[in-house]
Amino acid sequence: MHDWQLIASSTAALGTIVSGIVASSMVKRLDLSPEQRQRTRNVINYGLILILAAFLVVVWASQIRAAAFMVSAFAVAIVLATKETLMCVGGWWLKTMGGAYRIGDRIQVGSIKGDVMDYGVLTTTLMNVTQGDNPDLRTGAVVTIPNSVLLTAVVINETHSLDYTWREISLEVDADSNWQDVEKVMLECAMEEIEPYKEKMSQQLGALEKDMAFRAISVDPRVFIEILPGTEIRLTLRLGVPVKSLRVTEDRITRKIFLKKK
Repeated sequence: MHDWQLIASSTAALGTIVSGIVASSMVKRLDLSPEQRQRTRNVINYGLILILAAFLVVVWASQIRAAAFMVSAFAVAIVLATKETLMCVGGWWLKTMGGAYRIGDRIQVGSIKGDVMDYGVLTTTLMNVTQGDNPDLRTGAVVTIPNSVLLTAVVINETHSLDYTWREISLEVDADSNWQDVEKVMLECAMEEIEPYKEKMSQQLGALEKDMAFRAISVDPRVFIEILPGTEIRLTLRLGVPVKSLRVTEDRITRKIFLKKK
């Protein structure tokens, strides 16, 4: 059934070989440098191979179409069956190459936030952390996310380079009151709070400034003053606090401020 195709293919292959030999012989007689002669020979050989391939495609077109359809159908079936697994592996590879997070880091992937407990090729396991009105408190719930989400979602790592973040605590006081005393109390309470970890925070900031294009943030607390409509002033205390104890630290500072205000 395919006799004519076999004969045509054999004849074409033989013709290509003969043409290559003849062309190579002709090139040898040309007045060319060795490099030019080799380049010319390569161009001729590649051209003959390309012509032969095109000829074979035309001769065997019907068989190639049938084979291509079968291979494509098989490939599509494999991809559909393993798509999620392949995406998970891809997400794991992206995470590994980019160093997105390690065990113990506090991260947010999409709408999910938590501390990394474990990760593998297919999934990452987090200890869930609350968000919204009561942020940064562990719920006790364990969340397992497929690594495929790492290909499409932004990963926020709050502890990648620093164990601390800068938060603000605001108080509103009457403009006619002695707000300077309130400011002093806020700074005193903040300094008491950061004293145990101030040196470590400075070291981490210094290392970050040395390794990256980063200008270190001052570790000293600061109070910002804002005049509000009416007769009130807002005092905003800004200070660095440990990422994994934000809520507790803020509560402790606020309690100290109100106790000293009295």
